[in-house]
Amino acid sequence: MNDYIIGYKTKMIELLNWYILIPFLLLGLFFIVTNKKIAKYKYLFRNTILSSSKKYELAPVLRGRIYYPRYFYIPSLKQYLVYSDVDETGDFREYQNENKSDGKAYALLDETGNNLTVLQTSLSFSNRSGCFYGPASYIPLLETGRTKELPYDQIYNAALDLGRRDFEKLFIQLYTSSEYIEYINLRLLGDQIHEAGVIFKKGGKVEILLSGVRDSRMIRRFYEDRTVNDFDDYYLPDISNKETFPPSEPEIEMIRLETTNTNPFVHWRTGFNREFTIVNYRKEFSEGLQGVARYGCIPIYTLGESVGTAYVRFRARGETFRIKILEVPKISFVPAYNLGLRTFQLPKNIRTQNSLVFMESAQNGGSNRLGGGVFVVRNSTNTDSFADLPQGMTEKYFNTLPLNVQNALLNEKNGEKLLENIKKYPDQKNK
Repeated sequence: MNDYIIGYKTKMIELLNWYILIPFLLLGLFFIVTNKKIAKYKYLFRNTILSSSKKYELAPVLRGRIYYPRYFYIPSLKQYLVYSDVDETGDFREYQNENKSDGKAYALLDETGNNLTVLQTSLSFSNRSGCFYGPASYIPLLETGRTKELPYDQIYNAALDLGRRDFEKLFIQLYTSSEYIEYINLRLLGDQIHEAGVIFKKGGKVEILLSGVRDSRMIRRFYEDRTVNDFDDYYLPDISNKETFPPSEPEIEMIRLETTNTNPFVHWRTGFNREFTIVNYRKEFSEGLQGVARYGCIPIYTLGESVGTAYVRFRARGETFRIKILEVPKISFVPAYNLGLRTFQLPKNIRTQNSLVFMESAQNGGSNRLGGGVFVVRNSTNTDSFADLPQGMTEKYFNTLPLNVQNALLNEKNGEKLLENIKKYPDQKNK
């Protein structure tokens, strides 16, 4: 009887041990599988980011801190145009002390997503004519494919001294004798002398009638459409019966790409079938308790924001990309993240299976995001996930390097020299 009781107790202890051990084994297995999956996620500063099937890649179009980029498709050319202010200075940038040049960065892509032209200029772009306009010169980019500035055939009111009546008289004279008329914003890029202008085209000539900032002869209006990132002033001539002098119909058809997410800085970690799914979030630091008010003599505190790395599954064109985003703020106890990711596509009624999908990664505060910019989903140019790494370097070793070193190694300007130093002093890689 005693032997039976002892044997029973032994069996119970063994079962109890298994009940305790099995959850720990499963938890350990979960962490192993999770860490293995997380190893597949890549920062957006990588030059090679492939989809799960390796059929598509997420390729950079503009890198740096972007400011509400605009996206267009040009049916007649079968090309896409993307432009934005781009600030390349800040954290993780090699040349932090270089001044940012004035103007926006423009990228022209073919239908497969390959860059055809990259241009940076302070001239103001017109999606009505596909030209860039300034007070003294213009660039007929989509007409000629060239990026060289050309002088106007004639500049009217160059001294900005025309009175209201003389301006109106000259405007009507030019308007009635021209084949194409367009009103342009010249203060868009910080011009403190010229406010706006009127473009006149006739007989192959391009002329401009200028309006100054102080005694402006143009009326400013504001237009906003968050679905296409459009937040611009536009101008009309300050003349009587201005409604009878509309601008000409656009010279070229440019279709705006749209987004369904008008605020990418509030991402709720809920729902299914989402473009962006946060599968893991690793908090790096937290602001802790923050005093917000007082009730009598008693202070009231709330938990502040935390900042961490978000591991994100991005789905586009039926494919999955695994990316990780640095410095993502999160409101404590609320599943809302400042993710800063969203896509832009053609309107649904004209979208095809081959239409390009653009993804932007932006921040609404703080320093530049490492991996910020505009990206495009396109057919893969290679199937090697590690093609962007220096020859002979493994992914495992690459991931042990500091992030600023990883980023610098992928930069063609300094990558080779930096790699030589790492090979020469391998024990210094984390210093």
